[in-house]
Amino acid sequence: MTVGPARSLLVVLATGALLQAQADDDVPVTLHPLVVTGARVARDPMDLAASVAVLDRNEIVDAQPRVDLTESLGSIPGIQALNRHNYAQDLQISSRGFGARSPFGTRSIKLYTDGIPASMADGQGETSTFNLDQAERIEVLQGPMAALYGNQAGGILQLFTREGAGPPTLEGTTEFGSFGMWKRDEAALGSEHGVSYLLDDSHFHTDGYRPDSQANRDQQMAKFSLSPTAGGKLTVVANALQQHDTQDPLGLTRSAYLLDPFGPVTAHQGSVTYPDLASAYNTRKNINHLQGGVTYDQAFGEDHLQTTLYSGNRHVTQFQSATASFASNSGVIDYGRDFYGTDFRWTGVRHLGEQDTLTLIAGLDNDQFQDNRKGFTNFTTTETSGTLTCGLNATCGVFGTQKRQETDTVRSTDPYVQAEWALRSWVLSAGLRYSRVSFNVNNTLSNGLVTRQATAAASGDVTFTHTTPALSALYQLNRKTNLYISGSQGFETPTLNEMFYSRNGANVADIFNFGLKAATVHSLEAGVKSLLDTDTQFTFALYHVRVDNEAVVDINVNGAAAYKNAQTQRDGAEWSLDSQLSPTVSGKLSVTLLHAFFTSPGTTTTVVGPTASALTVPAGNLLPGVAARYAYAALEWNPLPGVSTGAEFLARGRMFVEDSNTQMPAPGYAIVSWRLLLHQEVSGWKFKEFARIDNLFDRTYVGSVIIGDAFGRYYEPAPGRNGLIGVSAGYTF
Repeated sequence: MTVGPARSLLVVLATGALLQAQADDDVPVTLHPLVVTGARVARDPMDLAASVAVLDRNEIVDAQPRVDLTESLGSIPGIQALNRHNYAQDLQISSRGFGARSPFGTRSIKLYTDGIPASMADGQGETSTFNLDQAERIEVLQGPMAALYGNQAGGILQLFTREGAGPPTLEGTTEFGSFGMWKRDEAALGSEHGVSYLLDDSHFHTDGYRPDSQANRDQQMAKFSLSPTAGGKLTVVANALQQHDTQDPLGLTRSAYLLDPFGPVTAHQGSVTYPDLASAYNTRKNINHLQGGVTYDQAFGEDHLQTTLYSGNRHVTQFQSATASFASNSGVIDYGRDFYGTDFRWTGVRHLGEQDTLTLIAGLDNDQFQDNRKGFTNFTTTETSGTLTCGLNATCGVFGTQKRQETDTVRSTDPYVQAEWALRSWVLSAGLRYSRVSFNVNNTLSNGLVTRQATAAASGDVTFTHTTPALSALYQLNRKTNLYISGSQGFETPTLNEMFYSRNGANVADIFNFGLKAATVHSLEAGVKSLLDTDTQFTFALYHVRVDNEAVVDINVNGAAAYKNAQTQRDGAEWSLDSQLSPTVSGKLSVTLLHAFFTSPGTTTTVVGPTASALTVPAGNLLPGVAARYAYAALEWNPLPGVSTGAEFLARGRMFVEDSNTQMPAPGYAIVSWRLLLHQEVSGWKFKEFARIDNLFDRTYVGSVIIGDAFGRYYEPAPGRNGLIGVSAGYTF
């Protein structure tokens, strides 16, 4: 499917004309929750010239384990949220194909929690830091206007937590599920003497449905709000996350997946066979994350001055595996990261007449982090050559010889301005952002081990700059239907991890890749938003995106990947329908069609041990990790007060696993889930009992993929039928 800009606009106009012909202006318009993502001021999403979706607390929390975002993001068109079911690597989330290539965590989508960045200055972030137990809403912005958030803004994902209000309230939730899963959460919230507070603590455990997939996660948060001045609001937020000895089951090869999709990773080294490679190397990850921030918003009539300050520390130790020779890049990643930033923003509102309003925004973002990064081999042995054999002549899963020690610093400075002019039936918006992102690497270790180069060659710096313009226009056909068009030229720097290695002939050199370019993203979108009646909302969007110099894998040697630049394109269409079908039945439907492909030919090389494979990547090949079609549908029935039950349907097309498209793609699948929620209120008490069954018909399918894995371990299987039961209670004093 190829959707050009002109055709996009014609289709949207035709759709809008049809909706206008069916419109009845006498029907009252249903109000929607206001969002701040996109315009940076509170707006009805119907009045934004962008694809904006909102998930409320009920959609995030009710009858959900509240462990990760894949539980609720599946209903948003354009968002592909794949659950690795591997808590050592986090989720695989992409927006219109942006971010699908990330080997761990989230790139190309900027993450925020309570307005504070959860993505680093290079664009890499992790959703595991999100506190879903206390989520109030999630806002998702996709398309051209996301570029106004700067580097790596292929989409914006913001989580907002609850505000404490009213008398003191204590809440607790306990739940149990398949594969030894259990979770508890306790919270206290309320408001006393003008101070709003929210305190939360939770623990999650799972044995995992595959060998070597056990995980534990502890989270804490505190949030306080008060009004020290008239028109002023001060909010203080702190979040903490600990994951200790989170096991990594690794991906499966094609043959292993077809033989036993829930089994361990088997590997062969010479005459030795490892029946469980993850166990042999004791692949695991430890995370300690602490972050705090302060936001002060002062109103001057309709104008606002907002200041945000944040800082934090993150320490990660990860033990990885390899199946090649003794001199492979098998190793241990160990780094401590200090990060901090500021955001100063002025918002001014001017009324130019009875119906015309001009909103001006000017701001300055500063973000920085510094890593004290070390690397070690994941084994100790007296061998100097030959085959590494864990358990026979080598001890694996331990700190071995140090092979890396460096200080990595990334800084981002972004001034920006936005203007929105609302005049009668039109809303015109424009924005401009200047970004300067600098990387500095100072290597302090040179011991000749593996492929480590001299200190001078492995140190240096590079700076990327870009000016991002964005324009949009929204036209109100009638009180219920809006048409819009928007365009921008955004950019994406490589992440720090994508720049760690450089290609050196048929090998990978442990030299920072200062020659990797930043990608330029040219994006155009046209859409329609309509209230078909008081209880039904419809959205439709078409988009065309061209990316110059997107970062793709050049060569992967024994798990160490060097990247290069390539030309790509994305054309897509998205529909969503949300309706209250009757007083007791509601439904939701979303459909995504996406054609994401290479527009320039190239090659990709994989080296495992002494074997090298160079494969051609013709123009027209599909981008890996991106399904061309996916759909979501849900029905909810409330037969009695306090009783709710529903079913969810999720279908996704096949996904290629590497750039040449020659390896077996992850097959498409369709799954059904069911949920039940009971709710009672008695004398200050609130009780909820809930149950759900995921993958109701016990389908076997690949839940996510590891793009271009050197050892062919592309496939991460999803669990079969699994269930959850839980109960929560809250008391208001």
